[in-house]
Amino acid sequence: MKGILINLHCFHRCTILEPGPVATPVLEKAEAWGASIDNSAADQKTQELMKIWVDNLPEIASTQLEPDKIATALKEIILGKNTNFRCQTNVDFLTREIASKLKDPASNEPIDLVEKRIYGERKDKN
Repeated sequence: MKGILINLHCFHRCTILEPGPVATPVLEKAEAWGASIDNSAADQKTQELMKIWVDNLPEIASTQLEPDKIATALKEIILGKNTNFRCQTNVDFLTREIASKLKDPASNEPIDLVEKRIYGERKDKN
């Protein structure tokens, strides 16, 4: 059994590619779709949360990578030039949140950090 495990380790590589946001038309389409929705019937809390999300969306969008950068990273992985177990191509996107996920994958810390980044400190904690 030990010999089989050594052979598997020698001949099989695994890399987790974490690209983060990629520049595609999805964001523009989502913004257009969101603008077409009449939120006036929504309750005040929902309207406030939507405004916060829309106001913070440009920060998230500003970290988008062009698809060719992701393709270059993938090519380096396939050709064996990048043999790291994890490849986070976008070092500007949610680095604290990703680090907290790896530190303790069973905790809610990444969710709490993302929520704080987007919605700020919330008094009601709901």
